Amino acid sequence: EVLEMDDIAKLRDRLRQLQEETGVQRLSERNCVELLMKLRDAGMLKILHSLDGKEYITPEQLELEIRDEVLAHGGRVNVLDLQPLLNIDLSHIEAKVTEIVHKDRSLQLLNGELISRYYLDGIAQEINEMLIDAGRINIPDLTLRFSLPLDNLQAVIQERLGRKIKGALEGTNLYTQVYVDRCKAVLRGILAGITKPTPLAHIIASQTISEKLFYSLLDQLQKEGVVGGVIDRSVYSPAIFSYARQNWIESFFAQNGYLEYQSLVAQGVTDARQHLKKLYPDGVALRTCYVAPAVVKRVDDALEYNVFERHDAVDIPNVADIPLSDSDAVTLAKACPILSKSENRNAYELLGDRFVVSQVFIDRCVDSFTEEIQREAPIRIAEAAAQIAAAPAPKPKAKLAASGKGRSGGGNKKARGGNRRGGRGNQDDEDEDDDTPLSASGEPKKAAVPKLSFTDWLTDEQIEERLRTWYKGDGSSQLGDTNEMLRLVAEHVGHQVRKMAQEAGARACEEIAGNSAKGRKELEKEFVSTYHNILLFRIACDTSSSSTGGGDATEGAGAAVTVDSYLSDILRRHLLCTLCTTACHLVLRMLAVHYSLPIPFESPTGLTLAEREKVLASLPLSVSAQLTPWVATLKGSSVEDFLAGLEKVAGTCQIHLKKLDKKKLRSIAHAHRLDFLAQMRETSDPATVLHLATVACYAGMTGLALHIPGSAIPTLLNHMDGLDPETLAALKELSTQIKESGGNVDPQLVQRVQQLAPGAKKQATGH
Repeated sequence: EVLEMDDIAKLRDRLRQLQEETGVQRLSERNCVELLMKLRDAGMLKILHSLDGKEYITPEQLELEIRDEVLAHGGRVNVLDLQPLLNIDLSHIEAKVTEIVHKDRSLQLLNGELISRYYLDGIAQEINEMLIDAGRINIPDLTLRFSLPLDNLQAVIQERLGRKIKGALEGTNLYTQVYVDRCKAVLRGILAGITKPTPLAHIIASQTISEKLFYSLLDQLQKEGVVGGVIDRSVYSPAIFSYARQNWIESFFAQNGYLEYQSLVAQGVTDARQHLKKLYPDGVALRTCYVAPAVVKRVDDALEYNVFERHDAVDIPNVADIPLSDSDAVTLAKACPILSKSENRNAYELLGDRFVVSQVFIDRCVDSFTEEIQREAPIRIAEAAAQIAAAPAPKPKAKLAASGKGRSGGGNKKARGGNRRGGRGNQDDEDEDDDTPLSASGEPKKAAVPKLSFTDWLTDEQIEERLRTWYKGDGSSQLGDTNEMLRLVAEHVGHQVRKMAQEAGARACEEIAGNSAKGRKELEKEFVSTYHNILLFRIACDTSSSSTGGGDATEGAGAAVTVDSYLSDILRRHLLCTLCTTACHLVLRMLAVHYSLPIPFESPTGLTLAEREKVLASLPLSVSAQLTPWVATLKGSSVEDFLAGLEKVAGTCQIHLKKLDKKKLRSIAHAHRLDFLAQMRETSDPATVLHLATVACYAGMTGLALHIPGSAIPTLLNHMDGLDPETLAALKELSTQIKESGGNVDPQLVQRVQQLAPGAKKQATGH
């Protein structure tokens, strides 16, 4: 205890000393601020400074002040308005507001505003007072009043419905039960007063009631049985209207035997056909009306008597005695049992969608023209044949003057064609245009030379007029319009009558048709010769262009003739312009003879381009379509395309294309060479001698015949290096003199060429 008392005494003395001492150290305001910052940074103190930095507040105090402001503003305050009120940075306020809302469910943050539950309760109380006064409130109208989004306001109402708000919510509308009862009473009166079908949309538009509430009340009224009537496809039909309409339908159908769908639609029946089928299952549903079984029986009896017993015709609308469209008449006729019998299916024809005509009657109509056709057809065929025979033939074109230029392989008519045994060069036949109609099938079909014209004979109008004279109906015929029936029969039998006339004309033309067979054979013989020459000369073109002598066609031939593509192109074009064109015209002549076209082909110079187009136009469409691409190849430069096209049309033209074997080719080529030499000896014209001697020497060298224009002879000589030098020099000298002297050529040189040419083959072989 002594020690303790001593200690106390020391402490007392120390305290007295301290109290007697004067203060020498004091903290400034700045030091205090720094101490607070250090404590805050060290985490020992949580404070928030104000915007001016002169005051500090703890988070707990900030929360209290925020709650005070919410209370001071009546439970709703904007977060942005708290910054000037609390003098605290907005970020701290927003963070604290979020924290408050998270832990206190009585507060919520909505669109930047802090709203309390008691504020929303006040809104609900105010809405309830408005609802009691108005009976009905549209929620979207309240959004402007309370400055709240529709979804949030609707959520507030739904949460307090039945507690704070006494009413019913449907969609965006609030109702009181009193208002609903009043609307139900009004709707009951409206439906009871309607006497005709009325769309529900019209009823809704006439009242200030929402569509959803309307249908809800309507269902209640129907379940209660207060309102009678039927609702079909949003249309209300009162019971009194349905009763009156049913009486009208039964009365009209019983009196008239039919009922139009359009009249039922006007009475509010949406599916008139199905409605009548339910009422009268034995009736027949047509396109525009519904027919009673009695009408079908009446038409069936008329068909049995007039069509199948008297072999006459029946007008369906006239017998039915009801308004029918064409399609209705057809359906009504097919509904008759008499037409569905198997033995009657081919015994009648339905014309114009209203007339049922006996097949026996139609056959009688056709037979009534037999006598006139047998009498008139031969006369008209004879007149047509006389006109064809009297038609003037075109004048032949003047022959080209003999010249070295523009000539074909031999230099004259025979040389251009090859030889007397083969083709005819550019010698073609000429025809005239004719508009005779032919079969469109494209298959070869024998026809008469003169054709019957039906432009002024056996037209539908003439057939109708003669049927009117021939037909004599009696009083028992049930035809409302006889003239219309005869017009339709005339259109129906017109084809048969004209076909019968054509057959009679064909029999009258058998003698003329027999004479054309001989001409066909002659043309075929000439075409075969021309075709073989084309094959031969094409091989020569190929050999020249490929620089081979003779090729497969002439084994053991002489020296090769090497030419360029320029000369090869000249040879091909010349062959197309001459022999290929001749072959084309021969095919056209054969088709004209085969189809018995009255088109003369007597011109020795062939067809012009315009005349050829006219001939193609007169052929059947399918035949012309096949020939046109082939004829177009004549304007090109490919002989192969021409031959390929010829093979495609050969079947249509009934042409047999037979390929040549090597032996036959050598035989024809040798005959051409002998013909060239014979023509050379018979002429003294220098250009002709040069042309014939050159192609003869070429044939001797290669074993092939060449079809070449005279203008290309100098070019060919430049490529005939395999010819013996003496003969080649003589030919080139003669060519040079003809070109430079203009025809004044040394006769001895011409004779020398004529002497050297026959031996060119033997000398070329030795070479």
